[in-house]
Amino acid sequence: MLRALDRGEREEVLRLWDNFVPPLLRRSDRNAQKLEFYLHIFFAIFPLHPTNPQPQPSGKVAAMHTFKSYLEGDGAKLAVTPEFLAYYAMPYVPDISHHPSFKELFTHEWARALKTRL
Repeated sequence: MLRALDRGEREEVLRLWDNFVPPLLRRSDRNAQKLEFYLHIFFAIFPLHPTNPQPQPSGKVAAMHTFKSYLEGDGAKLAVTPEFLAYYAMPYVPDISHHPSFKELFTHEWARALKTRL
């Protein structure tokens, strides 16, 4: 799973997540829900992220569209959580990697912390 995360393979990471984290835990455990949310954030910004070995700025639109779909579906339940509220604006921010609210997401440290939590 960690290798797939490093390569930005969203579908593979989420497939493994679904296989190894039981549905009941994903629905009831707040830490699992938060980690899943952060995984979706990571894949939304991966095309522009400095840890991406092959940055693809052109992939940003598709990645944000996928993230927006997640926010409107499974991610909607976390909209009431103050920790995540700002992230619901991400799909609408034109130059997200330079926006002060999201700058921390584009650091190696943030990606490393996510990987450690995973």
